[in-house]
Amino acid sequence: MHKPSDIRYIIAGPARSGTTITHLAIMGHPNACALNDEINVYPFFYKGFATFTSGAEKEKEKDEGLSILFNALTTVYRADKTIAHGMKTTVQSIDAANVFVEALKIKLKDVKIILTARNDIVAVCLLKVSTYYRKISFMDKN
Repeated sequence: MHKPSDIRYIIAGPARSGTTITHLAIMGHPNACALNDEINVYPFFYKGFATFTSGAEKEKEKDEGLSILFNALTTVYRADKTIAHGMKTTVQSIDAANVFVEALKIKLKDVKIILTARNDIVAVCLLKVSTYYRKISFMDKN
């Protein structure tokens, strides 16, 4: 259960930019808890409750749904000593991360955003290779 005094956070950044190591470091703190797995930006952050329903939610559900879902997912492992809870997600590029952050500032105003970025040649190449193999993997499933 979320307490109003809790610090809520989201770690966001492109793949291979340090989101996982940042996530693991925070999860290792005795006063933090987090969803173990990564949340997909779409549909969770775009649809909110409509991710799980037929999309006929009321205005209040649209306004507050994402925050309620965020709290439900990130406090699964909450203990009495927990003062911070959050999650991680990855986006396709640093530009997409910046757009995502601006949207979060509107939808989840009190959530702290940890944005990771890595711009060296190794990270850029690894991102291109992993994106290529994800596309091939997706095509094989269809």
